[in-house]
Amino acid sequence: MRKFIFLLLLPALHVLAKVPSDEEHTTIIECHTKLREHVKPTASNMQLMNYSIELEKLAQEYASACEPTYPESNGRYADVGFSVMLSQERRFKYDDLCYINNSYYDFDKDACDHYCDNYKQMVWATSTQVGCTVNECRTKFRPSTPIHWLVCLYKPSVRRFNKRPYENGPICSKCPEGYGCHRNQCAKHLFSDRVAVTTTSIATMPLALPILTLILSLLRVLQ
Repeated sequence: MRKFIFLLLLPALHVLAKVPSDEEHTTIIECHTKLREHVKPTASNMQLMNYSIELEKLAQEYASACEPTYPESNGRYADVGFSVMLSQERRFKYDDLCYINNSYYDFDKDACDHYCDNYKQMVWATSTQVGCTVNECRTKFRPSTPIHWLVCLYKPSVRRFNKRPYENGPICSKCPEGYGCHRNQCAKHLFSDRVAVTTTSIATMPLALPILTLILSLLRVLQ
C-alpha cells in the first residue's frame, strides 16, 4: 500500500487517454441502465442516462494528466461528478462498470462498509449524462510500473455524497411532468433501442477536493 501511495505521488508521464468506440458507448450505458434499473429498494425518481461526448472529452483530459486529484477550480467542471477505478494488475475494459454493485452500501443507513462512492455515483438519480475514458499512467521514475485508470464523469452531480443517491418509492412515481417510464427509469423521450449520445456543454464554478482526500478515496478502491 505504501508503494502504491508513493507511485501516485511521483511525477507522471502524460499519455493521451483512450476514448470508447460506439460499441463501447453502448456497453457503458447498458452497465449504468441495468444497475439503475434494479436498485434495491426501488427508486421513485431515477433518471435515464445518456452518453455525453462533451463529458467524454473532459474525462479524457482529466485522465490524460495522470494526476491523483480532482481538477482545480475550473469552470468546465461545474456540477460534474467523478467515478475513478485504479489498478496495477490489469487494463480496464468498459464492461468492468457492470461489476459495480451495492455490496458495500446500506441504503437505510446511507452508510458504506467499504468504499462505495463509485456505486453511489452510478445510481445518483439526477445524473443524466455520462462520459468515460481509460488510460495507462506511468511515472518518470518507474515507467515500467503502469497504473491503469477507468474514469467516468457525470452531470449533473456532486463531489461529496452527503445524502442517499435516490428517493425510495414506487418506480417512476416521481418522474418530472411529461416523462415516461423506461426500464424503471424516468425517460423524457420513449425511443428506439439506439443509445442516445449528447454533446452537452459544461458550465462554471467547480468544486475541487484536496489531493490527500482523493488519494485516500482512490486507495480504498484497491483494498
